[in-house]
Amino acid sequence: MRKSLFVAALLLAGIAHAQTIEEVGDPDSFGRDVTYLGLGSIPPFYLQPDCTDEIAAGLQCQVRLPAPSFSEFSIAEGDSIQLPARASNSLLCFAITPSVNRRFQNDLTFNTQAVLTTRALISIESPVLENPNLINPDTGLPFNGRIAFNFVTNNENRSIAPGDFDSQVTVLTRSCQAALISKRVLIGTYGLTQAQANSFFNNRITVRLGMSGAARMVESLIHGYGMRLYGDRR
Repeated sequence: MRKSLFVAALLLAGIAHAQTIEEVGDPDSFGRDVTYLGLGSIPPFYLQPDCTDEIAAGLQCQVRLPAPSFSEFSIAEGDSIQLPARASNSLLCFAITPSVNRRFQNDLTFNTQAVLTTRALISIESPVLENPNLINPDTGLPFNGRIAFNFVTNNENRSIAPGDFDSQVTVLTRSCQAALISKRVLIGTYGLTQAQANSFFNNRITVRLGMSGAARMVESLIHGYGMRLYGDRR
């Protein structure tokens, strides 16, 4: 019995040892349980030659420009996830699943490039970022309460011949690696002190979702995504 307790004590001592970046890459979250923090989405967005039916149904729709012009589109704000203070210890991570239903079509008389790029727009709001002395290195200006960034959720670029068309439905899931935001990023990338990074996670946080993209030679598009948020338990 005493031997078992001694072995258990040794194991606990090993776990309690402060891990380093060189050892595990992310010592702040090492050994902590995952805590799920909510779910948000961008409702289906339609890019169509005619939006009459979609608008009548209350859907988000934009009329595409005639080929071969680029059509740019965006949804400034989808769902928001409101996190209470101390919801996570050191990071916010995500699993995002974009859905893309698109049709490339070339009604022109020459070969051209069909292009479709979509991006998730994510903004993270915190009262800690309202400090006017904190400067966002990406903009050279104060954060004004938020960090905004984006990442590609779909990217296609291919040649399409006259009279050719191609329809495709893609549903993929991407999980975070370095995290959506973390204490390490707040300090190393955005210039916060350790105390400010701790305060960031000790205060309420709002995560807002948006989407943008560009399309060329896309006859029609239906696109949206869902995102589940999670962190590390204190």
